[in-house]
Amino acid sequence: MDPKYDNPPVVERVIGVQFAELAFFTNAHAGWFWKSYLDEEWTHINEVPRLESKIENFESKKRGIIPQLTVQTMPTPERHQIVRKTDDRMIQIQNTRFILNWRKKDNQDYMDFESIYGEFQNYFDKFKDFVRDAGGEELQFNQWEITYVNHIFKGELWNNIDDWTEIFPGLSIPRLDIYKKRLDTLNMEWAVNLQGNTGRLHIKLNHAVVKSQDEPEIIRADFTSRGPINASQDYQRGLFLGHEAIVNTFTEITSESAHKYWRRRS
Repeated sequence: MDPKYDNPPVVERVIGVQFAELAFFTNAHAGWFWKSYLDEEWTHINEVPRLESKIENFESKKRGIIPQLTVQTMPTPERHQIVRKTDDRMIQIQNTRFILNWRKKDNQDYMDFESIYGEFQNYFDKFKDFVRDAGGEELQFNQWEITYVNHIFKGELWNNIDDWTEIFPGLSIPRLDIYKKRLDTLNMEWAVNLQGNTGRLHIKLNHAVVKSQDEPEIIRADFTSRGPINASQDYQRGLFLGHEAIVNTFTEITSESAHKYWRRRS
């Protein structure tokens, strides 16, 4: 059973699928999908820079992310963010991506992954219908991706960077005794291959500030899993695999005292 928490530090979850470029898709199609396939609770749409296509590579000599090259014969459509009126959900679409963001709001109950995935599947089915209707095509999937964004606020479980090891016991914090000072900031990043090269988990820990009126300091902990979609692994299986990798790794690298603070129940 995957670990579960009643009050985890998750502030955003992102579920997405990448696919081969839709040649017919233009910026106007984003508005068509918004107005014709989503209900009135999705109240506004924003145009933002597109996300470049990338593929996780597992060849021993070329590990990492490989950007995908495209030949452009017309202006490339941008990415569009369609936001629900409550601002806690956002659908992002472009000619190579479909993404659902869940964003935690004040006093909002934490949603389990299965519920959010159910919403993703519902809206993704609508998008697949749109692609068939507008372009007469079926999506050609190539990669799944899931991200958990965590904010651990200063004053909750830590007060200075030396305290980070109380949350992440396996971390090695550099000691700079020569300066008789504590570290002012710290950023870390590492990646782990999932078993059988079914995906890769990227972990980032950053000392950051939340953009708000009082600008509190946080540890921002991003966990991103992504992997291939192929004959042996469809996007549904990949997304659940990525979720399991994230929640189990998060639990493995954090302390029991942190688990109690976040009210772990399984």
